[in-house]
Amino acid sequence: MRALLVLLVFTLSCGATSVRVGGAGGGSTTGSDAGAVGSGGGGAAGGSATGGGTGGGEFDAGLSCPPLPQPPDDAGVVMHPDFAANYTFSELGPVPGVPGPLGGCVVLQNDRDHLLIAGASERPNGGLYRVRVRRNACGHIIGWDGTATKIADTPYIDANILELPGSSLLYTGWNVSQLSQLRLDAGAPLWTTDLTTRGQMGSSAGGLGRVPPWLAAAGQFRIVGWPDGKWHRLTLTADAGVYAVGGVADSQVPALSGGPGGFAYVPLGSAQFMRASIILSEWTANEVSIIEVDAQGNPQQGTRRRLFTRFPRPWGAYFEPETGDFLFMTWGRPGLPDSVFIVQGFEKPPPVIE
Repeated sequence: MRALLVLLVFTLSCGATSVRVGGAGGGSTTGSDAGAVGSGGGGAAGGSATGGGTGGGEFDAGLSCPPLPQPPDDAGVVMHPDFAANYTFSELGPVPGVPGPLGGCVVLQNDRDHLLIAGASERPNGGLYRVRVRRNACGHIIGWDGTATKIADTPYIDANILELPGSSLLYTGWNVSQLSQLRLDAGAPLWTTDLTTRGQMGSSAGGLGRVPPWLAAAGQFRIVGWPDGKWHRLTLTADAGVYAVGGVADSQVPALSGGPGGFAYVPLGSAQFMRASIILSEWTANEVSIIEVDAQGNPQQGTRRRLFTRFPRPWGAYFEPETGDFLFMTWGRPGLPDSVFIVQGFEKPPPVIE
């Protein structure tokens, strides 16, 4: 209740209407080394915003917004002090109308006013829900506007949701080893494939990501299983916007520890990320970690750093396109409803790869 009251006061003081003005700018977006990410980048959240947005309207030059309120000390959330100078975090809270456990989320490139988020994650009655977001004058999401509505039945939907060109989404289903494509104008998946029939070995995949444009394997797909942490290369083909699974292959890298529950590639130029990396929600370890990746987008052994040294049941991983803010959530948080958290300070992610 204390956290919700603080969030309400902040929302009212900043004007909680949906303002589409773009996000934090700046930072280098160049670099010829496929395994390196240039050094410039996102300053502390809440700083001034200048430059041009990507599909989210114009920036208000020189605008400054205060950071979101911190969760109370008893929330069990601790960011590693190494990142405190450049990044701030807050709890946005449960999403009204979305049943737990929460799963992956996505903000569409052409609709920055709504969040799509999985409810009843990993359940037969799993669904995709749509809720209007509230943004402050700097473009950062600060809460929800109204109650979410269910837009599709997505059984077993899990930790990551990817937007595809052509108005559709891709998501995993746990623990049934499934991958599905959903058209945004449909109420059910276009297709669902059993990945074990395409070569997947080990645990059912929960995490799903696409290698970003600055790496040699740009556009390829990767999946990771829970709880074994095996990292796989997922091959897809596309015909007129309809994707199909070509195969799944073990990428021959050491399994990730901590019980990975979703990952996302860190946007190019983000502060303190000199090399290409992923952020990984480690559900079993109750931590959120950063791991460097090679030119193929595969995690590199011995490079793990911690973004959150303590976090109760982290799940999902997503950089929203308006500001680059990192969204993730709890999954089965003991004694409390599942909730969405946000980290400010990252650069914006690239547009959806065609």
